[in-house]
Amino acid sequence: MIFTGDSIIIVIAGDKTKDKELLIEYCMSALEDCRIEAENDFEKIFTGIIQIDNKPIHFTFVNTSSDDRYSRLRALQYEQADAAVIAFTTNDRISFEDIPFQWIPEIEFMGKIPIFITGMFPEKRSNPLKPTDISVEEGRTTSLKFGASNYFEPTNSLDIKNISQIVYKDVKKKKK
Repeated sequence: MIFTGDSIIIVIAGDKTKDKELLIEYCMSALEDCRIEAENDFEKIFTGIIQIDNKPIHFTFVNTSSDDRYSRLRALQYEQADAAVIAFTTNDRISFEDIPFQWIPEIEFMGKIPIFITGMFPEKRSNPLKPTDISVEEGRTTSLKFGASNYFEPTNSLDIKNISQIVYKDVKKKKK
């Protein structure tokens, strides 16, 4: 299929494979005409369409390996991307604290693209919260301090469709 409308490339980064796999599952469910374009040890690339304001937008998602052996290859993906999404587990403070030390500097080194942070598995937070848990409020305020454009906690493909609209509009605004 040849697509002639608007398109956007989003790189998915983060420490934990399970966080990124769940995010990918939601993304793939949200896409119309979803296709896996490439899959290997380093990356998984999948594409499809999401309707935004009754207009089809072609999304390409690139999930990169968290393995440090691939850090230079990840950098090449950031260079081509319109935005980056960093995923972490909401009950794993270490994966959250890695964001400003590993992921944001790595992404920003290759250029200034909007960065969005997603807290995955919010249902795994303790009630009451434990010190290892990141609350929605802490996730949101700290993500903005990190320089992220926005913070999300998706729990299904409908959330991804809504988030995609925000990401798309933010990317388009920054490209002007």
